[in-house]
Amino acid sequence: MNSTTKTPQLNVSKRGGMVTIYCKQPGTYATSSFSIKRLMEKEKGYQFVDLKEVNDARIKATKKAKRDRAASERQRRVQALLNRTREG
Repeated sequence: MNSTTKTPQLNVSKRGGMVTIYCKQPGTYATSSFSIKRLMEKEKGYQFVDLKEVNDARIKATKKAKRDRAASERQRRVQALLNRTREG
């Protein structure tokens, strides 16, 4: 069985009025999952989420947060150095 005909594992969660369908095996979308996605997007209150996309987004956000923290820390050090040279 090749990857184009493999059916993805779906995990469904319902929170509030929103039903989220998670695809546990990214890259294994069968035509059935595409039709599920289309069907869900037509219906109100459904959301189709690929866990790989979610994880990629989380990793990207974490990296950005680390970069921002490092930049603000550098800025703080530079400011402290400038203040110290002005006082001295």
